[in-house]
Amino acid sequence: MEGDSPTLDLGLVVPAAIAAAWGLRRALPWADKAAYTLWVSAGECAAPQQVLEHAAGAVWYGQPEALSRLILGFGGNAEQALVNLGADPALAPQYLLELRRQTEAPLIEPHLPIQDAIGLADFFVDTTIKFTRYSPGSDTVGGPIELAVITKHEGFKWAKRKHYYPYELNREA
Repeated sequence: MEGDSPTLDLGLVVPAAIAAAWGLRRALPWADKAAYTLWVSAGECAAPQQVLEHAAGAVWYGQPEALSRLILGFGGNAEQALVNLGADPALAPQYLLELRRQTEAPLIEPHLPIQDAIGLADFFVDTTIKFTRYSPGSDTVGGPIELAVITKHEGFKWAKRKHYYPYELNREA
């Protein structure tokens, strides 16, 4: 659909985009030891929103079940499951925090090499695509995965991009 693909000022066409930045003070003055999201919609890029402060980690949106189970160790219905098992509804959020503390997978480290971060992002998206594919209901996530990286030394750079045209026409300038 035409209206679903906004164009960024970088000349990129994306169906919807979320970018995260961590400690990029030189490249992006607003980013320093915190993670931010940049939402792109209808051709407009909203102001950066801080999602993590002084910590490395992951934030996910959209179809969160696969990554919640993978990273946190439980899905979105865990709090209700605790209540169903007899936990006091007032204490269930505290139990959930303790459960998370004991089961969360430490996949993201502050000094994760950029190639590992790219591979991890690709893994997260691919896992979500495959999880929703085999879950009941319609496929709600899919298509080619495109990844870009913003670093203080190289700025914006594609790490993985679909090619609709021959490689010769997609080379960098």
